[in-house]
Amino acid sequence: YGASADGAVIVGEARTTANQKIRAFRWTATVGMQDLGTIGGLSSEAFAVSADGSVVVGQAQNAANQYHIFRWTVAGGMQDLGPGAAYGVSFDGSAVVGVAPNAVNQIRAFRWTAAAGMHDLGVLSGTSSSTAYGVSANGMAVVGISGDSWGANRAFRWVLC
Repeated sequence: YGASADGAVIVGEARTTANQKIRAFRWTATVGMQDLGTIGGLSSEAFAVSADGSVVVGQAQNAANQYHIFRWTVAGGMQDLGPGAAYGVSFDGSAVVGVAPNAVNQIRAFRWTAAAGMHDLGVLSGTSSSTAYGVSANGMAVVGISGDSWGANRAFRWVLC
């Protein structure tokens, strides 16, 4: 699903040969395919990777088989960021975007950083849900869709002021 800036690191999902479970992977020519594991559940998927290939984001099942957002690093492994899925990561891996339930269980686009934590990006007027799919290199601009249950989606751009 994703590649580093120079194409040397590839991420996605693959079935394991032993048990045919879907697992997030990170591939390099040097290491080959690396199973990134889960956060206690059976499956995971990697959707994006930072420019240098050191940070991978996606979704993984926890022990209760609920999908949670993950941020994986070479140094620290898989970090659980809470319920939802991550679809984009900034150039240096410091900002993560995707979709997660907010405090009142509404589906919302989010932007996460280690310094600020999870930030609900809201919805466009007249819509009821949103999902973020991309983030700028510096992590300050987020793009995605905001829609309703009838599938009437509109594109949005959110910028940190």
